[in-house]
Amino acid sequence: MASAQGERDHQEDRAVYHWVQNPSLPGATGWLLGVFDGHGGAMTAQIASQALVALFEAQLQTQQGRLGETFREVFASLNALTQDHISGSTAAVVFIPQEAQTLTLAVLGDSPVAVLDSAGAIHVGPDHNVRSNLQERAQAEARGGIYWAGYLEDSENPGPGLQMARSLGDAELSRVLNREPEIQSLALGGKGIVLVGTDGLLAPGGAPAAQQLAEILELIRKGAGAEEVVKDALARRTGDNVTVVLWQSVDPTRRTNVK
Repeated sequence: MASAQGERDHQEDRAVYHWVQNPSLPGATGWLLGVFDGHGGAMTAQIASQALVALFEAQLQTQQGRLGETFREVFASLNALTQDHISGSTAAVVFIPQEAQTLTLAVLGDSPVAVLDSAGAIHVGPDHNVRSNLQERAQAEARGGIYWAGYLEDSENPGPGLQMARSLGDAELSRVLNREPEIQSLALGGKGIVLVGTDGLLAPGGAPAAQQLAEILELIRKGAGAEEVVKDALARRTGDNVTVVLWQSVDPTRRTNVK
């Protein structure tokens, strides 16, 4: 994991990486990775990141290892903890079981998840930014939102705006926001690269996000670790806080510098 404040005057990103140990359930031991990109203050990201591990482990047991149900309940609890906050946060969380044959991700907002699987295919997680996701924008408008100058606002409370149609916190926009995570399961094949980051990894106005993420995965494939990925974002002057949590398979005969 690595993080930098970038060109912002304070750091609102938070990150989680935790080894979940649950031998009583098949597929319930593995890595839990997450990032929370705060805005309007760090409180929502801070509280959500601190609560994530305990909520996940409890729900994983309650749901008997069913990851989709686990993530839905976890995000419902995170929303309950933060729904009155004026500040807000994205949430991008991944669970990689020990055998790494599959992974499950849950995303709320626009913090990117990028995966390079064992066959060399690239998968990019969901993005709920209303500037780029027209379906998310239309659904927010159907809830009473308006899209104005690149931001989602509440037609009954004009003024506060957000680039995303889904987030934690952001109480002033609660009427038009979706609080449900988008959950996906992917085949990993036992090895590969999994990157969970904040959108400070991406240069605004640059190449499409999928292309930028593919280039970052190629840097990692060539040996870059989390710190090098963050330094690359700073060198590209993305202008934002930048955080990355990185997982990659390790050849047991070689020493690794992955943190």
